[in-house]
Amino acid sequence: MRIEYEFTDLVLTSHAGLAALAGAHSAAYLAGAAALYLLALVVVTSYYRREIGRAPWKVIHYAAYAVAILSYVHGILTDPTLTDKAVDLLDAEKVSVELCLVLALAATAVRMHGRWRKYTQERDQAALRRAAPWRPGGTPDGNPPSGSRGAGARARR
Repeated sequence: MRIEYEFTDLVLTSHAGLAALAGAHSAAYLAGAAALYLLALVVVTSYYRREIGRAPWKVIHYAAYAVAILSYVHGILTDPTLTDKAVDLLDAEKVSVELCLVLALAATAVRMHGRWRKYTQERDQAALRRAAPWRPGGTPDGNPPSGSRGAGARARR
């Protein structure tokens, strides 16, 4: 059975009816619809970033990661002929989507690793600053410790 879609079926997924979504690929169709709606949200809010404010916009913009995940689920589990056949995961189109998923996961892992290294370095530097608030021979503002005549006075003794 081939499922025919119109533009309104793609934009308004409830318009397509539950009969089409009751098949074996309903999770794939729903993932695609959710990805479409979240992508629209990310794009629209990007145009109004200044009005929304950076912090709320950034939280909304994290939905792009959900868009990617849902898009990969949709791309892998949807039958390209729009029939209720079993999905062939070794089909050339599916393999290309799977390779894109692997590349995206690898790029995300590299980015997270770099961010984690930067975070731990900043954390360690902050801990060192808290542990030793002044360096020998001076305070953080560069003045000698109180009660000391400085290095020059010791050299003249």
